Amino acid sequence: MKQNAKWKQHALIRVLANNHGNPRTLILIEPLWGIPYNLITPFATLYMYTLGVTDVQIGLILSVTMAVQVVIAFWGGILTDKLGRKFTTMLGDFFGWAIACLVWAVSQNFWMFLIAAVLNCFEQVNQTAWFCLLIEDADPGDLVEIYTW
Repeated sequence: MKQNAKWKQHALIRVLANNHGNPRTLILIEPLWGIPYNLITPFATLYMYTLGVTDVQIGLILSVTMAVQVVIAFWGGILTDKLGRKFTTMLGDFFGWAIACLVWAVSQNFWMFLIAAVLNCFEQVNQTAWFCLLIEDADPGDLVEIYTW
């Protein structure tokens, strides 16, 4: 019994139990994206290289996407204000993941990988909206634990 009580007192468990709505939902579904992404990402360049994309082209893809992400992230806040948090998150995920992954799935050359990577940059649009959804309904005292999750 004492062991069970210790778990209930842990700050992370308490925050998960006490928060409802967007913060709790986003914390619970984050592993559905985060775990596969971190398992696949290290192999993306190897996959491109296997399909004939050179080291220089892979570097160019990564450099272009960094520049595009900066520009798109700037517009993410503006779009979030204009379109709303949930719609912006949905739009960013649709173009930044669904369409980008579809293009990656059929990519066979440098240009297709570049297009897919640039489409994936639209994920930056929803970052602002997603973080707004994460913290807007949360207790300000719980923010450290929410970000820890």
